[in-house]
Order: sequence, then C-alpha cells, then structure tokens
Amino acid sequence: MTIRKKIELLTQFANRRALSRAAGLHPNTITNILRSNGNIATSTTVRLARVMKVDIGWFADDSQEWPPIYVDARNLSASTKKTKSNFNPPSGGYSFPPPLATRRSAGSL
Repeated sequence: MTIRKKIELLTQFANRRALSRAAGLHPNTITNILRSNGNIATSTTVRLARVMKVDIGWFADDSQEWPPIYVDARNLSASTKKTKSNFNPPSGGYSFPPPLATRRSAGSL
C-alpha cells in the first residue's frame, strides 16, 4: 500500500488542514500530497507520522498493509495492538515543537 493511500485512509474522517497545521506544515500539505505524484519529503513524512501517531516504518514502507501500527507518543514505542480506527487524535490536543527557522536574517548575509 503506497504512502499516499495510507495518508488518504488515515485522514478520510479527519480535518486535513488541521492535521497539516498540527504537523507544522502548510494547511494544504495533505491535500496537495493526495493530488500529486511527486516525491514526499522525508521531513514531511516524519511529521505526518508523528501527528497521526503511526509507526514511521509502517508509514514509509509500501509493502506494509492496513491496519496501521500505532505508536504510543508518550514513550515512542510501537504498539503491538493493531486497531481498525482510521484516526484517533490525542484527547489533550497536539503538542509538537515549532519548525526550526530556516531563513537567514538580513544582517547575516
């Protein structure tokens, strides 16, 4: 199963714009991924896997099928219990560090 299909299934009942923002990405990122055939940046894949609480190995490996392997975000260990739910947002909301600044200030050129 391709990563695009996994993203589609994981987000079919979720607000894709909110998930993109929670991952520190542009609000249209998930929609753009599903509409394009281009490569997905590794950093984007990692951010999406974290916000959807799925194992990055399962997420990125096209040979892995449904259902996903969910990860316990508290200790980042893969869960052995596979669940059939499409997406389970954390009850307390999302808490990820903001993306690192990549722009140089005008004085450092």
